[in-house]
Amino acid sequence: MSVQSSADRGGYVLVKSFRGAGLGDALRAVILALLYAEKNDRKVLVDWHDGTFGPEGDNVFQLLFRLEGQHAQAEFSAVQNSTSVLPPRWDGSLQRTMLSLWIEDRMRGWDRQEARDIYSFDQKQPHDAQVCVMWDFDALASYSLSDIQAGVRKCLRLQPEIELRRTAFTAEHFGSAMLGVHIRAANEQVVTKSSPSKSAILAAVRRKLNTGLYDGVFLSTDHLPTQHWFLKVFPGTVVRQKPFSDDESPLHLTDFGQPRLEQTRDALMDMVLLSSCHAIIHPGNSSFSLCAIYLSDLPATSLIAMQRTRSRAQRILTGLTRLIRWRRP
Repeated sequence: MSVQSSADRGGYVLVKSFRGAGLGDALRAVILALLYAEKNDRKVLVDWHDGTFGPEGDNVFQLLFRLEGQHAQAEFSAVQNSTSVLPPRWDGSLQRTMLSLWIEDRMRGWDRQEARDIYSFDQKQPHDAQVCVMWDFDALASYSLSDIQAGVRKCLRLQPEIELRRTAFTAEHFGSAMLGVHIRAANEQVVTKSSPSKSAILAAVRRKLNTGLYDGVFLSTDHLPTQHWFLKVFPGTVVRQKPFSDDESPLHLTDFGQPRLEQTRDALMDMVLLSSCHAIIHPGNSSFSLCAIYLSDLPATSLIAMQRTRSRAQRILTGLTRLIRWRRP
């Protein structure tokens, strides 16, 4: 365990959203900030005003969530004039968005490690700076699921409006033991390369339903054709009526007539409904799914993380490629 710096007491963690990141990525950063603040006796401020999740200039986080406890969100006025800032790039720029700094710095393409080094402090150790700024969540992997869930239960709450909508939907549509299924299928390179096959998803769902432990299925997906396909196979599946993008792009990267804030509320509703299920089948690399799990009390035994599945031909081709490389002088 790292030794806490005495200068950490009374300090702050400022979490920035970043255009291009989805709700799951941004929320994982907030959760990591809460865990770090608990460990290092800091307060957390969340700045989602860059237009990613709502009107630019509005801190949308406060419309969706509230923080509680001794590390709850402080007023931004407490830090805006601070001269003790980490990383140094944020000194004098705490009110700005990360995107504006990234453009000003003329960054060439997206390099995650470079962006972490420049715009995020190291969350694996204590620091002396009064304000520590972050956008990433990579250090969250060092915490156990139970510790993350405990931190969320202690500090993070939905705004009453969101909680009421969740309660009303589950009361009307959910059975007593729901199986949650999250499928990413939007037209995005990272999704296409890492998604499990339909047959693997169906097999996992059928195995769960055959146990007799579940009296309903809730589906969350960002892809209308996938929703149609799933409903044909499992006709009684519960889904929320919501708009989808016409070009099958990821919902968080697309403007399709619905105000950005309503898109975010739609995504959050699917997330919290997944968290209300008694088991979840999900893509193993999805931040959206992981946040639904963090918002729940589900143990690891109630989770099925689906990994990318490859055809027999693809596996043979990969094996031959490795063999050729190994034999090459």
